[in-house]
Amino acid sequence: MRDDRRIFINSETDHNANEGKFGGTLFGVVMTIALIDYALTAAWNWIVSTWDWLLTQLPF
Repeated sequence: MRDDRRIFINSETDHNANEGKFGGTLFGVVMTIALIDYALTAAWNWIVSTWDWLLTQLPF
């Protein structure tokens, strides 16, 4: 069975498409800050655990 319906393409451009640019930028900035915060937290945890291990190696 064939579908003989015509396909209509709306050639109008959506002028409201750029209104979400601020939200996307804000999301990107917040995610970047979150990744930096996570990296610094992980680095701090590694530094503290390494320091604790080094202190346990001291003979006194």
